[in-house]
Amino acid sequence: MSLPLTKQELHNLAMNIVGEDMKSQGFEFLGVNSKIGKDPQFVGLKNKDLHFVIVRVSHYPDDANAYDPVFMQTIKEHANGFEAKTYYAGVGLGHGKDYAKPVLKDQEYTMVYKGLQEIKMKQIIAFLIFIILASCKSEDSLEKKVLQGNAFGTTYTIQYFTNSSFDAQKQIDSVLYRVNKSMSTYIYQSDISKINRGDSTIVVDALFKDVWQISEIVHKNSLGYFDPTVGSLRNLYGFGDTPYHETINAKVLDSVSALVGFNKASIKKNGTVHKDNPNIYLDFNAVAKGYGIDCLGTMLNSNNITDYIIELGGEVLAKGINISKNRPWTSAVEAIVSQVDNRKAVVYFTLQDRGLAGSGNYRKYRIDDSTGKKYVHTINPLTGLAEQNNVTSATIIAPTCALADAYATACMAMGFEKAKAMLETLKDVDGYVTYVDANQDPKSYSTKGFEDLILK
Repeated sequence: MSLPLTKQELHNLAMNIVGEDMKSQGFEFLGVNSKIGKDPQFVGLKNKDLHFVIVRVSHYPDDANAYDPVFMQTIKEHANGFEAKTYYAGVGLGHGKDYAKPVLKDQEYTMVYKGLQEIKMKQIIAFLIFIILASCKSEDSLEKKVLQGNAFGTTYTIQYFTNSSFDAQKQIDSVLYRVNKSMSTYIYQSDISKINRGDSTIVVDALFKDVWQISEIVHKNSLGYFDPTVGSLRNLYGFGDTPYHETINAKVLDSVSALVGFNKASIKKNGTVHKDNPNIYLDFNAVAKGYGIDCLGTMLNSNNITDYIIELGGEVLAKGINISKNRPWTSAVEAIVSQVDNRKAVVYFTLQDRGLAGSGNYRKYRIDDSTGKKYVHTINPLTGLAEQNNVTSATIIAPTCALADAYATACMAMGFEKAKAMLETLKDVDGYVTYVDANQDPKSYSTKGFEDLILK
């Protein structure tokens, strides 16, 4: 039984059809991009003129020659920078006998291809006018909303598009209250604070259990470098919610390190938390902020909001597109030389239906007044040390902001080689890591998935 062609196979078939046509017309191929989303598909030379060719495949009987004028305008502007002409090549492919069925491997198929269409600015303008006139009613009904406030010791900005009304601020406040009540170590009466003080009767809520489960996944994948029981060490070094220890020596460090280890705590069937040692200090701050952002996204989803971006303390959750600009939401990686009042970016990238979090030691550290020793806020739970390794920052994109938050922290603790090895094994998780090499020269690394999102 023949299998349907995949999207990539249909795309390749369309490219072969267009490529043969271009070859017959005397084009010399300078570049070919066969991966879906890599544009243009062909860069060709003919009569000393450079040509950019965009290839798109559609399911026949859909119109193969209908293109996105906004996208083609972008390609046209890019081509103009190279003094190149722009062409669109639409290929319609369908089942050989039944158009309702997919195209099958090694079977007859229907093909409609009308050749290369040169794209000129007048055509694009005409298309845009038509689209604006046709869609002005629906666009007018969608209103952009922007809400700002304070949460988790920082600020947030939420942008979304809606044609309905609901008490967004009330629902935002409700979400933030629930997250804080469950797992904020800075609130004395929160569940986690009570548990850290030794109350073994607290029955944790669904939010607490979610974050625990996320932490277990990242703890395992990071080989223990992400560990929510690191709270005692954070407090020791002065990055927690208790006064830091005046003297940090080997004896003190060994004593506190004995309280670290995620396998030393668990959630029992009745919903209470068991700790091998009552002094174990749970700290979800490296994942709770991202989880809180995810909860805000869930709230917007429940109100039928499909296009929004949430930024809270530098972490981001983006869904849908920026309707006002008719393109995906964009974000950036901050340069490690940035100042708080003059932030600079090193790369810009698109973000759609993903969460983003970054972590860095270039701004968060403490200098011991008596010894002059520098302690960074990312702590290695395996050694108990708060010392700078060769990673200077990590920016992670993941399906949820909670996962991005946790993996960014893990990368900071692991060092570059271990962080790189972990990222290369993770599915649907991508990263951009800055580090210094053996000569203390600044370097950067990005996964293939992250590179594909970078705006060139």
